[in-house]
Amino acid sequence: MKTFLAARGLFLAGLALILGTNVLVVAGALGNRRGAPEARVTLTERELALPGYRREENSGLALQVDWRILGEASRDDGFNGHWGSPAWLDAAKLEALGFRTAELRERSREGTYKQPLSREVFVVLEFDGAAHCEALKRAEAARFRAAEACPAGCADKDKGEALKAAESRLARERVSASRLFAVDAGLDAARLREAYPDRARYIITPGIVDVWRQARDQLRGHITRLSVSAVHVPLEFTAVLEGFPTITPNAGKPPLPPRYAVDLAVGRRLEPWVQNIRRLDPQG
Repeated sequence: MKTFLAARGLFLAGLALILGTNVLVVAGALGNRRGAPEARVTLTERELALPGYRREENSGLALQVDWRILGEASRDDGFNGHWGSPAWLDAAKLEALGFRTAELRERSREGTYKQPLSREVFVVLEFDGAAHCEALKRAEAARFRAAEACPAGCADKDKGEALKAAESRLARERVSASRLFAVDAGLDAARLREAYPDRARYIITPGIVDVWRQARDQLRGHITRLSVSAVHVPLEFTAVLEGFPTITPNAGKPPLPPRYAVDLAVGRRLEPWVQNIRRLDPQG
């Protein structure tokens, strides 16, 4: 009898924990969505990609957030994913974010600076703005340089391959590459919103910034992750995405235009949720 009562007590305690957790999750979601959204942005498959693996039941579908950075123009190599160091995340910005750069430089000279160091900050994501225009401009310039080096009839194999790579990069930038770029960071979300008031173009989200030593006295910042790496798709919208295979990049094929658009809202707690998903006409 005692064993039964003990087991029953454990079962009830576990059930209470699960119910309590669910209540907190629901309450948090409701609080996040109370009032007008902090931001409302329409993204596409270019920024919210289908996962590489999907379970047979679609209730757990989540779209992966694809964001990018722009590095120094002098070091542009065409790979502007989010693993690099943004041009704007220099020592001055690191200082503004609370890193003691003078102390870090001194410790670096003494050999006692162990990297990386990290802090939680607020990151500004820009959609289809100046950063994407710059990325497109760089891709066009790279293609122009490659074409000059290998004009029509060029027999140099290496230069011909470089031209193909530049043309492929430009096509991706125009058609399928993400237009969502991290363009700034700060410690006060409200001040960042004042600086970036367009709520249909700029999303503010928590993220983690690391500081690394690039050379003996050079410090650079990296955005290692954002608080939200994927956005859950409500069951009511999963049918829109049915039948879409996951796109895997193929250097031998032209990039495909986005197949769907997502109306995304960001709440008071800076957490996003899907308001609507619709298919896009492949012909534009």
